[in-house]
Amino acid sequence: MPKHYGDITSTKLMPKRKDVATKLTAEQEKMLKKHSASHSLKHMTAMRRLMKQGRSFSQAHREATAMVGK
Repeated sequence: MPKHYGDITSTKLMPKRKDVATKLTAEQEKMLKKHSASHSLKHMTAMRRLMKQGRSFSQAHREATAMVGK
């Protein structure tokens, strides 16, 4: 093992970073409001959660559809 790894028996490991939820922009909120007319509350909740984790609108829609349906 290379020297820059240090002592491999060390128990000091970096804690994993948790997903940090960010606020949605006004434009994202507007898109979600329009989108909610044709989708269930469960779908919209899943989309909001995914978008706060950093997914795009399209990615969140695909994942929410797969998880909870329309």
